[in-house]
Amino acid sequence: MATISKDTPCLSITSVARDRLPIFPTNAIKKIACSALNEARGSGRFAIFAYVIMPNHLRYGWICAKSSGTSPDDLRQGAAMPRKNKGD
Repeated sequence: MATISKDTPCLSITSVARDRLPIFPTNAIKKIACSALNEARGSGRFAIFAYVIMPNHLRYGWICAKSSGTSPDDLRQGAAMPRKNKGD
């Protein structure tokens, strides 16, 4: 479990589609998004404790750094997520 502190921040984030377009219109697309979030839970330097997928937005209930050195800006911008090489 992540400890919330100045060095290991925890945020609540909402991502909204441009013009509130319904980017998650079907259950199949929602399942793809859930799979991606579950993958990020295991491979990122952050913990996602809850999320909600709505037709036109995604709300992360709590997204927290797993260790010190990850800033709130890193979490907001997704910089804490490891980047994969094209060969991976």
